[in-house]
Amino acid sequence: MQHILFLCAGNRCQSVMAEAYVNHVFAGRWRAYSAGKPPISDPHPLAVQTLMDAGVLFGLPQSQSWFEFDGPGAPHLDFVISLSVSLLSVSKVEQDSPIWQGHPQILHWPFPDPAHFSGSEEDQRDHFRSVFVMIKERIDQFISP
Repeated sequence: MQHILFLCAGNRCQSVMAEAYVNHVFAGRWRAYSAGKPPISDPHPLAVQTLMDAGVLFGLPQSQSWFEFDGPGAPHLDFVISLSVSLLSVSKVEQDSPIWQGHPQILHWPFPDPAHFSGSEEDQRDHFRSVFVMIKERIDQFISP
């Protein structure tokens, strides 16, 4: 089984949606986690609603710091993927990050943070769905042969 950690700035939107999607669709082959630098709060309500609307069943993840994946007892990681534009780049993540178990490959897939989108409630829901679809398609390309 492969282990993957998704990062975004607050662990509220992109990383939560990626974690839930991988654990729902690729269970048994992949185990996903999510974390933030720093974590802000619980997952964004529209992220949760977007997942529910897409039929993605998951246990609601707790907001976590990426430092919870450092040191003894932390899961072995094969990949660490930054999904946040604000984390800037692989080199920035490598420079600021803890030493993760397994010395994973670090990748950067920047997606817009849907929590920063302003508009009507329907426009916000549409934007969350759009970002989720982008994340889902990128994960499918990465994991599926």
